Amino acid sequence: MSRRGMTLVEVLAAVVLLGLLGGVSFSLLRDARLRLETPAPSGPDATLGILADLILEDPAAFGLEDDPLQWPADIEVGATEHGLDRVSIRRIDAPDAEHTWLVFSAGDTTTFRWLAKPEEP
Repeated sequence: MSRRGMTLVEVLAAVVLLGLLGGVSFSLLRDARLRLETPAPSGPDATLGILADLILEDPAAFGLEDDPLQWPADIEVGATEHGLDRVSIRRIDAPDAEHTWLVFSAGDTTTFRWLAKPEEP
C-alpha cells in the first residue's frame, strides 16, 4: 500500500515547528534591530572612558611613563583638548593580586580600567 500525502498528525507537527521557527526568528530579528538603533553612549561618562583608553594607549602624550604600573599611586593629568579640565588617576594595588585597577575621575564621573601585572619569575 502506498501513501500519497501527509497525515493530519504530520501536518500539525509541521505547522507547530514552522510556528516555533517563525517566532524565534522574529524575536531574534527584532532584538538585532533594536541593538542597531541604540545610540552610542555620549556625555561625560563616555568622554572619560574614551580618554582613559587614550591615556593607556599613549601615556607619553599626557606626560606619563609608558608603563602604567610605574605611575605614582595618585596623579592628575590635563585633558582640556579632550573636553575635561583635569583627570585624576588613582592606582589600586593589592600585593597578592595578579592585577591592578586604575580609577580615572573627572568631576562627578569615574571610570575604571583593569591591568594585568607581569608575571614574576
